[in-house]
Amino acid sequence: MRFFERSLLIIGSLALGAASGALGLAYLAVLTVFRLRPGEEPGLAWGAFIGVMICMLLGGTLGAIVGLVGAIARIAQGETKSWSAITWIGVVLGLAAGLVVRSSVPLDQWGVFGEAVKWWPGTAICITALATLGGLAGSAVGGAVARSCRK
Repeated sequence: MRFFERSLLIIGSLALGAASGALGLAYLAVLTVFRLRPGEEPGLAWGAFIGVMICMLLGGTLGAIVGLVGAIARIAQGETKSWSAITWIGVVLGLAAGLVVRSSVPLDQWGVFGEAVKWWPGTAICITALATLGGLAGSAVGGAVARSCRK
């Protein structure tokens, strides 16, 4: 069971790092460097689009590397215990949220992010990242409950 949990931790950290790095760097680029100038047509900004895509690729790559290093460091510390039930509930809720985002939200309104999620690797990364976030949230809630019960 520990091997399975550690594998999920590594895969989830890779996905969460890639998604957060790509979106963070892309939105930073859109808000600062590649924003539309007054009077500029949005359909004619191909250079900006290519720049944002490059930022997404670089941010995703760097985020995935940071996620992988973080997961391996966490495992190497040897402090990882078997996941509690509330952590697994968080993972399942995160998976469900990812499936809801993919299937029921009109992704056309989200621009580049919506197009990335429609594509199957984007769907896999989005669902895995949300499941990891759910597991982290469940783990945090479980830790807070355990600390409050000890007092």
